[in-house]
Amino acid sequence: MSFIDRLFRKHESKALSLTDPEAFGLFGATPTATGIHVSGNSALRVPAVACAVALISETIGAMPAKVHLTDTREAAKGQGAYRLVHDEANEWTSAGQLREHLTIDALLTGNGYAQVVRLTDGAPFELHRIDPSSVRTDYEPDGEPFYIVQTDQGPRRYSYRDILHIQPFGGVSPITLGREAIALSLAFEQHVASLFANGARPSGIIK
Repeated sequence: MSFIDRLFRKHESKALSLTDPEAFGLFGATPTATGIHVSGNSALRVPAVACAVALISETIGAMPAKVHLTDTREAAKGQGAYRLVHDEANEWTSAGQLREHLTIDALLTGNGYAQVVRLTDGAPFELHRIDPSSVRTDYEPDGEPFYIVQTDQGPRRYSYRDILHIQPFGGVSPITLGREAIALSLAFEQHVASLFANGARPSGIIK
């Protein structure tokens, strides 16, 4: 369950103000002890984060992905889903590129989404990446998930069968879990940069 889902469920009867610390997650920024708000984009300024995200996503994108028939090792090359995960997700995106993009989204925001575009007979035809910030997950009374996607024509509802949803381990973005360490790195970088900008002279003295 995403941060937004947990937030809404926790505060179903409570309104959040824009100054409420828990509301920062709605805007992709989480407050830290340093006062620096860590988001996916700001976290990439830390070389260790950028290298880790690139290594994981590029590895996932380069791995061979296949669809196999039930209870066999035979590749189902005649299935439409095989082409989508092995060859190309759509006319402008290869299968490897889509896996890489969805992995980046999941690592930075906690969720990666792709819409399953189907033919008239229901067969999967293409996979289209969706910006995670435009998607909200909700649940039926029996627990079945569905997705509300903000489009140019307004919000649109999709069944879980029509959305490929990728999440990191534990369902929480590593950026969120490591936000304090990332914020410390960003704060140290800013401090050192300001020091050298001042000719490496401290702004005060120790007496």
